[in-house]
Amino acid sequence: MTNAERMASRLLDAVAFDQRIRGRYDRLIQRASADGSAPPVRQRINEMLALREQVITPELLRPHMIAHYVSHFTLDELSQLVTFYESPVGQKYVTVWSGDDGVIGEVMKAAMAAHSDNPASSIDQQRKTFE
Repeated sequence: MTNAERMASRLLDAVAFDQRIRGRYDRLIQRASADGSAPPVRQRINEMLALREQVITPELLRPHMIAHYVSHFTLDELSQLVTFYESPVGQKYVTVWSGDDGVIGEVMKAAMAAHSDNPASSIDQQRKTFE
């Protein structure tokens, strides 16, 4: 692992990446349970989300997110970001960070494409049948 990759990994720790991914699944499951779909459809959605949570884990996404950060920031910039996010105000920012999951959503799509031999791709195909 390069210095930049190590720093990007520290950044993921500082911004509570793993917890945010797990929280994202919890929010999706809650939304699926609360929508007006018929019970069998809600149950199927919940099953798919639960399977996706087991397959697309923070551990699988982490290398893709590290690569994303390394491709967009220099080592010095990553170091500055880590310094900020590990500071008290940075930690406060992470705590109040809203559900801004746009980047994570894009990384999840890229991870699924990179692991197309993985069951996650079939989950995505099944999801399309509900759209």
